[in-house]
Amino acid sequence: MLFEANQINVQFGGVKAVHNVSLTLQRGEILGLIGPNGAGKTTLFNALTGFVAKTGQVQLEGRDITNLPPFELPRLGVARTFQVERPFEDLTVLENVTISSFLRQTNAKAARNAALTTLERVGLLDRANQKCSELNLARRRRLEIAKALALEPRVLFLDEVIAGLNPPAQAEMIEFIRGLAKSGIGIVMVEHIMKVIMSLSDRVICMAFGEKIAEGTPQQIAQDPAVLDAYLGGIDD
Repeated sequence: MLFEANQINVQFGGVKAVHNVSLTLQRGEILGLIGPNGAGKTTLFNALTGFVAKTGQVQLEGRDITNLPPFELPRLGVARTFQVERPFEDLTVLENVTISSFLRQTNAKAARNAALTTLERVGLLDRANQKCSELNLARRRRLEIAKALALEPRVLFLDEVIAGLNPPAQAEMIEFIRGLAKSGIGIVMVEHIMKVIMSLSDRVICMAFGEKIAEGTPQQIAQDPAVLDAYLGGIDD
């Protein structure tokens, strides 16, 4: 098993934001995470990537990483994106990705070369010398992924990287994410566009009120009464 989380709980004061959620992820698999607003999806993301305190256990290829801080996880192969992109606006695209590359590379030249390779992979090589403040939304999303890929992850958490993109950009991002999975990266992704998450995912977990209420293939999830009641029935996508 590439990645495994067992009985994850997150509590803020008296509020149980995540309650006894477990999941597994295989190499090259795309696991979709859905649920209405406030279901606990992002909190679960933050728990699994070390940004909020939790109980339970998280393992990466059998190694216990439960209590490691977020800055240690990328060294082991766990990376993530964030809903709000926050690049260094006055730096170039290349400089932003080079900063991430330093975690894996031993010197400036190697980091720059690795960053150039990553930019080519995400389709931003022609924007390498452009300031991040000049990028449109689609390219900012690709930059966010590039920064994560520069960490050479085995597990990649994608937090709404498709939301807000126009249809052509959505289609390009979908194919790009499929390519990442085919390269062997295990992906956990949150996305509110149901057509996207259902077409991309190998398996889907649906959360509501901090709990996992269903898990299965996209086809199984789309027909699950609990999911229809909690989420899908109110979505027009």
